[in-house]
Amino acid sequence: MDKTIYFLLVCNVISNSAYGMIAPFLPQKLQSKDVDENMIGIIFSVYSASVIIMSLFVGKVFDRFGPVYTIAYGLFQMGVAIILFGFIEPMNSPLTITFYAICVRLLQGCSSAIIQTTCYIIITKFYPSMQTMLVGYIEATTGLGIILGPLIGSCLYSKLEFQWTFYSYGTCFLFFAIAACFLVETAP
Repeated sequence: MDKTIYFLLVCNVISNSAYGMIAPFLPQKLQSKDVDENMIGIIFSVYSASVIIMSLFVGKVFDRFGPVYTIAYGLFQMGVAIILFGFIEPMNSPLTITFYAICVRLLQGCSSAIIQTTCYIIITKFYPSMQTMLVGYIEATTGLGIILGPLIGSCLYSKLEFQWTFYSYGTCFLFFAIAACFLVETAP
């Protein structure tokens, strides 16, 4: 396997980890700011809803911009969205927090759709002889990311507190966006 495949697998892990990294601490933080429990459920749910909707359009984006720019953009957008989540800390209005968190989670979901769908497109388009094996690897890294997300989130939160959990993890995505320009090849 080449560097593009390894990079895609790591991107899929970190993209899926972003989904659950907030699970260990965000509900309590939002409750402490008087955000309604039902709204907290919506904040979590809109991520998946935006993944479903955005996934339908990623193919067109990929065809227009190609693999390198599509995945780099998805990683960059995810990094920005995660960093934006850190700005909830100084907010006090439950309505403002709810609206802001929903918007950021929608952006994260769109980013996740871009990253994950692009991984599948690259594998099926550029690696047809390894396609079935690599789809299995992508699925395995999806599960790994979902497992690691809460672990990463709780570890960062215990060491860095609320804001810096998002600033640090979001910055990692920005570095991955830059790395995509060098590590994703347009053909094997």
